[in-house]
Amino acid sequence: MREWVLVYVLVTGGALLNAADEDGSELVAMEREMAELVNAERRKENLAPLELTTELCAVARAHSAEMARLGYLDHRSPNTGLPKDRLAAAGIGTTECGENVALNSSVSRAMTGLMSSPGHRANILSPKFTHIGVGIVCAPGKGFYFTQLFAKPVKKVNLAAVPTTLLGRINEEREKRGAGPLRLDAALSRIAQKASDYAEEKNVLPNDELARLMRQTERTARATASVALLSDGIDQALEVDQVLSSRFDKIGIGVALNRSKQGLGLLWLTIVLTK
Repeated sequence: MREWVLVYVLVTGGALLNAADEDGSELVAMEREMAELVNAERRKENLAPLELTTELCAVARAHSAEMARLGYLDHRSPNTGLPKDRLAAAGIGTTECGENVALNSSVSRAMTGLMSSPGHRANILSPKFTHIGVGIVCAPGKGFYFTQLFAKPVKKVNLAAVPTTLLGRINEEREKRGAGPLRLDAALSRIAQKASDYAEEKNVLPNDELARLMRQTERTARATASVALLSDGIDQALEVDQVLSSRFDKIGIGVALNRSKQGLGLLWLTIVLTK
């Protein structure tokens, strides 16, 4: 996961704009306007537009509100930490995240300033991001605090369905290569699940623990096993060459959700193969 620690300060010099009306609709409209301007810049570079989400907007808005209340402009909050920490606290899993902040008198002026800054422009035009949240808060006497929160959210996965779904995808690819289908083995799956649960608990790749678990099966000599932290869905498992090898005909699959703040929402996947 990557985060950008860049600060852009642009202090308003003219007359201040009025605060939003009581229900906040003016600020929400400004947030949408800023998201549209971001996507307009991306279209110029033939980049896919970013999807504006209420969840990311809530996180961005809270950061802008704190900056306005405490009178600072930075990515690091004395209370909520860095962007990745705020996303984790909100229960939003991401593989990539970034943030732009600004203080200015209008959306258009803030965007002009951000696009003039190489680091902030890089965030706006990054192909790694797929979603955006915008949070704008009025600070009387100063202007508006702007937070643009960029992310590539982790794909949500039904853990209970992963073994069956993944096995289906693997066997589709094996058939294309002329390899016979793999059969899901209950004993191997128990070993794989223990390894994934261990990884989730300890937040480490459990190579030693996996080796210990593998010794519990008599087929260790004819088996292979791997555990990985998946960041972009279960199809990443197809990148493991062994799952497509005709040497194996049985598979065990174990999966657990990594809930640590360093990788919220990522999947610990363990695969055990044997013949």
